Amino acid sequence: MSVLTSLIRKSPLLSFFVLAYIFSWWVFPLGVAGFPVFPFGPDIAALVVIAVTVGRGGVRRALMGLTRWRAAFRWYVLVLLLPLVITVLAVFGMHWLGAPASALPGAGDFVGYLLILPVIILIGGPLGEELGFRGYALPLLQQRHAALVAVAILAAGHVLWHLPLFFAADPPPVGAFVLGIVSGGVVLAWVWNCTRNIVLVMVLHGGFNAAQQQLMGGFSGADSAHVQLLTAVGWAVAALVVIWHTGGSLAPNNRPSLGLLPLHAVPSKAETKVAGTTAG
Repeated sequence: MSVLTSLIRKSPLLSFFVLAYIFSWWVFPLGVAGFPVFPFGPDIAALVVIAVTVGRGGVRRALMGLTRWRAAFRWYVLVLLLPLVITVLAVFGMHWLGAPASALPGAGDFVGYLLILPVIILIGGPLGEELGFRGYALPLLQQRHAALVAVAILAAGHVLWHLPLFFAADPPPVGAFVLGIVSGGVVLAWVWNCTRNIVLVMVLHGGFNAAQQQLMGGFSGADSAHVQLLTAVGWAVAALVVIWHTGGSLAPNNRPSLGLLPLHAVPSKAETKVAGTTAG
């Protein structure tokens, strides 16, 4: 057994984060324009760790999670509309604060949101990140810590994963970015814990990215920083509602342990039944 294999088996969660950074940050020194992080690094890291600690069966079960898209209609309504509502409120809030009307999105931008959403999900982050962050790391963290502590640890790791972005030509405002990652992480954890459906998590994450890209492009300079802050505050409000609704557990009352199972785990028949009932 190699030293690397031994280290992964001894500390799988720490190994996941280290490998996620290694597999993602190699893009930055190349000076690639745009997003200076390889978006599929977290998923590759999770699959490597699963392959070493569980085997091919675990890798297969993790990947099969990408095919389980069935869920109750209300969940798809939520994950599609929540990012849109939060971003629209922030954008029009900027108008009330004095931003020019020319910066506001038009009807075509809302259609564009739905059109670019699948592309964003596939190549804009969600598909490459969520198998690792929410499908692997979050359940393991929740096995060791309370849900909110687990979310905070994962958010710290997720913010660090974006580190090269802050050295890019047009970095995001740090405060708004961190608040958005933490608050959005609470909502994403709640969706995962209630459904154990990684596709829903990816759609919500994609909606977060797509809404900002499609509806906030008219702002620049200080206005851009302000609208990003307003959006992050909107996600913080959504997170507080989730925390209040669940009493901080971020989980359904009928199966609080559902989200503790990572994608590669084999759920019991009872857990499978509850997941299907909750999600569908």
